Amino acid sequence: GPPRSGAGSAVAALLCRRSGGLHEFLLLERPNDGHVEPPRLNFGLPLARLEVGEAVQVAAARAVEEECGLTASFLRWHPVGILT
Repeated sequence: GPPRSGAGSAVAALLCRRSGGLHEFLLLERPNDGHVEPPRLNFGLPLARLEVGEAVQVAAARAVEEECGLTASFLRWHPVGILT
């Protein structure tokens, strides 16, 4: 079956589309947390913590919908695991 979450697990979604031979990636502008001087732009990927028993793709779709306002049902998924 699909991978399931563990304690403290999170998922990030990287959205890419091809446009005229170029690849465009979606980044979110995040507010500066006040710890960086001088203030600068901060960009990141849609993120979500996995809920207990939640599938990784479900959490990624939730991150895209909650943070970007995009319905993730039209996306093609290519999951890649990254462990730290």
